[in-house]
Amino acid sequence: MLNRIRQAKRIIGIVLACVLMSAMTFGGFPRTVPCDVPTLAAETYVAAVSRSSVVAARAYSPAAGAAVAVAIDPPAPVGNVRRMPAGHHIDWIFSVYREPDFRAGRVVSFNPQNVSVLYERDDGWALISTYRGELWTPLRANMRFIERDMALYETQDAPRPTASISPQVVTILQQDRHWLQIGTWLGPMWIRMPATPTHEARLVALTFDDGPSEHTPRLLDALGARSVPATFFVTGSRVNAEPEIAARIVTEGHEIACHTFSHPHLASVSADRIRTELHRSREAIFQATGRVPTVFRPSYGAHNATVRAVAEEFYMPLILWTIDTRDWESRNVSTIMNHISDSNGNVRVSDGDIILMHDTFSTTVDAAVQMVDLLLAEGFYFVTVSQLLFMRYGEIEPGKVYNSARRQEAE
Repeated sequence: MLNRIRQAKRIIGIVLACVLMSAMTFGGFPRTVPCDVPTLAAETYVAAVSRSSVVAARAYSPAAGAAVAVAIDPPAPVGNVRRMPAGHHIDWIFSVYREPDFRAGRVVSFNPQNVSVLYERDDGWALISTYRGELWTPLRANMRFIERDMALYETQDAPRPTASISPQVVTILQQDRHWLQIGTWLGPMWIRMPATPTHEARLVALTFDDGPSEHTPRLLDALGARSVPATFFVTGSRVNAEPEIAARIVTEGHEIACHTFSHPHLASVSADRIRTELHRSREAIFQATGRVPTVFRPSYGAHNATVRAVAEEFYMPLILWTIDTRDWESRNVSTIMNHISDSNGNVRVSDGDIILMHDTFSTTVDAAVQMVDLLLAEGFYFVTVSQLLFMRYGEIEPGKVYNSARRQEAE
């Protein structure tokens, strides 16, 4: 009878050990799912996930005659590390690295989710369990994920960026209004986040006609790196040809606006043709972006009483420009920049101006980048056309022609 009791205890101990090991190995611990994995496909990663490097089990000890705890720990990482095997929710898109260092190889990025934290260092870096193995990511609130390439400036008033940083988690050293100072491989550098201008700020609206084109993505990259919004007056036919680029314009915070469907000279066509052009253009934009444009620029800037009347029917104002860079004519960066500044570097742009360019030329993109850097250094704030008109006029009148929103005109 005694032997049977001992045998039963041994069996119970083994069963408990197996149950506990299964719970620790296959239950409870969150597993990371990559950014590019759809939610419904996330469970396919379950088998590949290493949930913890700490395996706890219950095993029978003949000497003690009872079940005891057994823990198998991996070697502790080098550095000031404290053990913290716990669940944690990361509520931003985050990257994981092979070492606790931004300069180490980035492995992959993940959507916000629960993770298993195995170790956390005093500097905020944590070792977590992922389907790619045990990797490092920062958990501190002063570490932020930058989701796109950003221009790096040595100072806030630097005339041009020094370098750029790719999407990653960065450590915020300090914040000054819309500027963030972050730690980089070059030392402390500044990035410019989206700015909210004050009533007294000098405003300028940068506009691009006739796109989208194959050059528009590079322009969007440059504007995004500087957190500069613009207004894109697109043609419906080009939107139908490049719907993904049109959608990106809206997604990245720019304004998309109507520039007819096929780019005719509206002052020489009938009212019905004008209506058709506006309707087809707005329909193409809506299908690609889900947005209905609220402002309109006639092709070539040509308008008459009929054009203005039809625009009023569509409840849209006509947006012209203050500065025409004539980029389509010269296709030369220096010549384009001569419309923005003189040979001594003095800017020709005034508060409230609307600048006309075309995102259908590579040289326009190059000039636009120089222009943005120059005007940012001069203290201008970039806004969309609708933002500019709203801030200066309070409301926009359908069918009215706007060349600028200079303060004295608005007052």
